[in-house]
Amino acid sequence: MTVNNSKNGPWVIGGVGGSGTRVVAEIFAALGVYIGNDLNAASDNLLYTLLFKRPRWFLQNRTDPHALGIGFDLLRKIMVDGVNFLRKNFFFWERLFRL
Repeated sequence: MTVNNSKNGPWVIGGVGGSGTRVVAEIFAALGVYIGNDLNAASDNLLYTLLFKRPRWFLQNRTDPHALGIGFDLLRKIMVDGVNFLRKNFFFWERLFRL
């Protein structure tokens, strides 16, 4: 099945352990919705984990809608544009890993 990412995503489905998000993600993927290609066995989007499970960054920005919006926008851009976005923005990406 060919998936047109511009019309079908990206979609990120979040929840906590035992909430059923894996089943929801797998249903969406089976319907042709793009949920990312960097997934683990539990269908967790590892890019989301990289961006939002950095405790120091999250603690500094958890109440700042603008900062969180930047993080979500970055997630969307990487999921849509993939490696091309990373290549164009290498220095930003390098800085992000230091946070």
